[in-house]
Amino acid sequence: MDRTVWHIAAMEMTHAFRNRGFRWLGALLLGVFLVSSAVSFQSREKAAEESQSLQQVVREQWESQPDRHPHRVAHYGYLAFRPRSLLSFFDLGVSEFTGNSIFLEAHVQNSANFSEAKQESSLLRFGRLTPAFLLQILLPLVIIFQCGRSVTRERESSTLAQVLSLGVPWRSFLTGKLLGGVGLVGLLILPPMTGVTLVALGSGPEVTTDVVVRLVLLALLYFWYLSSWVALAVAVSARSRTTSTATVVLLGCWIALTTLLPKAFPSFGSYLFEAPSRPELEHAIHVEAVKGGHGHDPNAAQFQTLQQDLFEKYGVDRVEDLPVNWKGIAMREGEKATAEVYHRHYQGLANTFALQNSVSEAGALIDPYLLARHLSAALCGTDAASAVEFEEQAEQYRYTLIQKLNDLHIEEIDYEGDKQQRLSSVHWHDFEPFRLQENSVEEVLRNNRLLLMALLLQTMFLLGFLYSSPGRAR
Repeated sequence: MDRTVWHIAAMEMTHAFRNRGFRWLGALLLGVFLVSSAVSFQSREKAAEESQSLQQVVREQWESQPDRHPHRVAHYGYLAFRPRSLLSFFDLGVSEFTGNSIFLEAHVQNSANFSEAKQESSLLRFGRLTPAFLLQILLPLVIIFQCGRSVTRERESSTLAQVLSLGVPWRSFLTGKLLGGVGLVGLLILPPMTGVTLVALGSGPEVTTDVVVRLVLLALLYFWYLSSWVALAVAVSARSRTTSTATVVLLGCWIALTTLLPKAFPSFGSYLFEAPSRPELEHAIHVEAVKGGHGHDPNAAQFQTLQQDLFEKYGVDRVEDLPVNWKGIAMREGEKATAEVYHRHYQGLANTFALQNSVSEAGALIDPYLLARHLSAALCGTDAASAVEFEEQAEQYRYTLIQKLNDLHIEEIDYEGDKQQRLSSVHWHDFEPFRLQENSVEEVLRNNRLLLMALLLQTMFLLGFLYSSPGRAR
């Protein structure tokens, strides 16, 4: 790459910083970014403290239960709270629209409830002023107004003809303009991303190598995203005769890419892959679960084969003579049957939602905003996949907890006078508390490898679109 390219890039950056409006706008955005980061971080800290405090209260209530029948404890239930990820202050993703807690009880697989969006005003649908929102929505506007006139400015002042007449290749000229815009992007995002990193690293023991890697990837992601807007702006400017024309076209692209397409793709996905309503889903689960038996009726026809097998195993003819509690065994088998029903239906629903989301992810092939939004939320642990992971881990914990109580019912409670018996409250201390295991950054990248391929395809398309523009001096 010759020195001419670097000279053009340096002149482009110098011209930008000579623009008083650009300097003031950059300073204003930096101030808003820092304020939004501080407010968002404080909100995250408050939510994390509340979640931890409530989880501790639930644990204390669980352990302070009196002597009880194990099945009474199973119906007493347990609340699992989803902790806020450390980087959720940077990008909220869908975390405010998904539930934050799940009530875990016998025979039922509940979904997450108490999302923050339900407790806020309808203005939340427009999004909170988070660092990710500023980088995804507002900063591209700065790039549009600055880089959208990078070529038309030269054309309107007749300097473009002079530059080309000196033998500067058209491709080198465009490369210089592109590098100048990319250099501005680096200078624009360096201070805010440094601030975000310092805020995150100041969180103490929560900071791990995984978090540091996520921060680096976020910086690279937004550098690419804003650079893609530079490439688009320079390409449109190279194809336009006037600055006003380029600005109008770029604003139309901004509206389409950040507003229209992000609404259209999810709606189209919901139309292609229709999900059942909640009443329909609950009715289908109830009908099938009743057929499988839930264990409260140990004499149900569904358990007769198992009962006969136990009679043959222990050489007895009556449930009273079994060395284990038949009612507890029926409870365990009923829980297994209902859990399988819930798992099948909820897995089908999750697959439908995944298909709907895949339409939106397909839109990331042509929309850099959608791509950045999906990857940013995934790296911050606030995407839809993270919400599903929380529900799946909560269900695994619920099933293990209930079956352990059923095992106590089987081994510690006599068949005769079953309902009147109690177990010592010491047993409730033996149950491990719920702890959410977040996916590592390697798993996040593996699960989003199609989006990473889309990033490469978009890069090639934008560069091709830029360098295929005709080299007109007028």
